[in-house]
Amino acid sequence: MAGGNGRSITRRRFGGIAALGGAAAAFAMACGGSGKPESTGGAVAERTAQSRLGTATAKQPKPGGSLNIRITADPPNWSPFTASTYSAGCANVCYNKLVKISVAPDIDPADVVLEPDLAAAMPENPDPLTFIFKLRPNVKFHDVAPANGRVMTAEDVKAALDAYRGDQRSAFRTDYSSVDAVEAVDATTVKVTLKSPFAPLLGISAGQYGWRIFPKEMLQGDDLKTGAVGTGPFIRQSYDPSSKATYRKNPAYFKPGLPYLDSLTFTIIPQDASAISAFQTGQVNVISQVDCTSADGIKSAKRDARYQQTYDTHPGGYIAMDTTRPPFSDVRVRRAMSMAFNRKAEIDATQCGGGRPDQLIPTGAFKKALPIDQLGDAAKYWQYNVAEAKKLLTEAGYPDGFETPLLYTPQYGQAYQNAAERSISDFAAAGIKVKPQSTQYNEWIATIYRPPFNFTGILWGPARYYTDPDPYVWYWLHPDPTQGISNQSRVKDPALLPLLEKQRATLNEADRLKVFGDIQKIVADQQYYIGRTTGNGFNFWEPWLEGWSARLVYDFPQVEAAWDNRRT
Repeated sequence: MAGGNGRSITRRRFGGIAALGGAAAAFAMACGGSGKPESTGGAVAERTAQSRLGTATAKQPKPGGSLNIRITADPPNWSPFTASTYSAGCANVCYNKLVKISVAPDIDPADVVLEPDLAAAMPENPDPLTFIFKLRPNVKFHDVAPANGRVMTAEDVKAALDAYRGDQRSAFRTDYSSVDAVEAVDATTVKVTLKSPFAPLLGISAGQYGWRIFPKEMLQGDDLKTGAVGTGPFIRQSYDPSSKATYRKNPAYFKPGLPYLDSLTFTIIPQDASAISAFQTGQVNVISQVDCTSADGIKSAKRDARYQQTYDTHPGGYIAMDTTRPPFSDVRVRRAMSMAFNRKAEIDATQCGGGRPDQLIPTGAFKKALPIDQLGDAAKYWQYNVAEAKKLLTEAGYPDGFETPLLYTPQYGQAYQNAAERSISDFAAAGIKVKPQSTQYNEWIATIYRPPFNFTGILWGPARYYTDPDPYVWYWLHPDPTQGISNQSRVKDPALLPLLEKQRATLNEADRLKVFGDIQKIVADQQYYIGRTTGNGFNFWEPWLEGWSARLVYDFPQVEAAWDNRRT
């Protein structure tokens, strides 16, 4: 660990909340993994992942070839300011960040290893409020308009970072509200000064929604929404909505020899069955978030396929409710909903018995969160108890139950939909009549999952992953919609806001964990969000694809160094 005056933060692995930079002790990451994947199959065990990653090879990477990756929906737009899984996945191959998350087959999918990207080294951190980034020299933007291959400068980095924290189009202003100033010290030096210590800074800036650097000209008009021009390993070539996005290798990429692949395609296939068929027949080469039942079929049909289980992410999730209106404004109703929901049945039906109950901060992705059995008396709300649920509803004035819509989007996959449909019978047993309502992903992201939260019933929340635990609580619990960009339950609890702010400013790991524990206990007691389960999804890829491994991030940073071992 580096520290002291003028010393730089070194590259290191984080399996929990970690301090960076001595005096500054800025947290880079607080999310652990599910343990090292084993090379054999068998039943899913606690924190154990199945995998067939292939054997080590002495072959040297060879340039050439193409890769086709399945995604399930179009990006709402291409802007790096858009908080969308598919915007990140499609656009990020065109961009780099100052600091990035390392990817390699020997790194657990949920672990975070920070390393310099556009920065020549990890930032100097002379005090808790200062980060100094030295940029790599002579890095060029893509040779397309508006940059036309010019050299990236510190002024571009400053413009991008200022836009992330201040541009009205940015969905991430909350993440960087602690930044006081960004200064281009010279052509290759950028200084970031904070108003106050901000624990999540580096972890968030390196994640899938982090500081993607673009030419300052892209801030004009709608260029960021319609294009993707950066310094990244691939240049966008074409985009055919509802069909595919294609990319070609960036011949002037600043990392010697990379990328190896000549071209890349994201093929949009909404239906899981169609995507699985496309993988089995070689039409697509990578498919992710496959449910456990379908995974068994792929293993049988395509025995040479490589795969890895991401136990921490799919297909579990949470339930959000409009707590500002009846019936969900009554805590007894929310507690009743939680006790009426049969988590074991969801795990058995959609996760082959391999999942586990979960909560607002997913304990699979963030292993240092308080487990459910340490949440005090509120732990009882995770127990399936229809009789107690009915009793609570009667006390709240709903002896005959009530009706409510349940909103979901089909673009999160069949297992996610199956889980929503299965829950109908759970709630019906307690007298709650749930009516599912399907919403297309673009509308879901623009108006339901994000502000203005246009729903009055319950929202079937998907699993999600961040490179610091801060967004799980800040996004979902902050009462200001410009800050709580995922506060779908519209929580306005005066006891929570000071704790949300405190965890951001707390640089000591043990102390910060205590603050997160206090937040968890309040959310558990009030059941602002009903924790469902953490699932066990699978990622598959072709046997000839080297340098690939599963990740929990929403984009595909693996493409930078992936290669085709059939090349000679």
